[in-house]
Amino acid sequence: MIQMVIHELVQATLQQRRIDTDRHVVEHEARATSEAEGDVRLLTSAARVLATVADQPAVTMREIARRCGQTERAIWQQLGQLERAGFLKRKREGRRNRYEVDQSAVARQLLVESSALLGSG
Repeated sequence: MIQMVIHELVQATLQQRRIDTDRHVVEHEARATSEAEGDVRLLTSAARVLATVADQPAVTMREIARRCGQTERAIWQQLGQLERAGFLKRKREGRRNRYEVDQSAVARQLLVESSALLGSG
């Protein structure tokens, strides 16, 4: 029974690693394609930070920086700006900060920005 549970845990861990590896490959290919095509981006760096935190709330600042292609200092500044703007809530857990995206604040801002973009604001 214990061996079966251990086996299932190992299989689940391996599956998660495969998923993570596949995601990293796709992200790398997308970055390479973007760079080859002149690096046109529709999302701001703040949007990338928000998406990263929403995807994985326990993510470290170093990992956010890696995923967003920025320095840790730049990410630290953006996290502070996003928190002051009300898009993120910060919780201290031991020596680390854990961020939570305020989905309603983001949704309101997206409505405002999309209205202005579409000329109805």
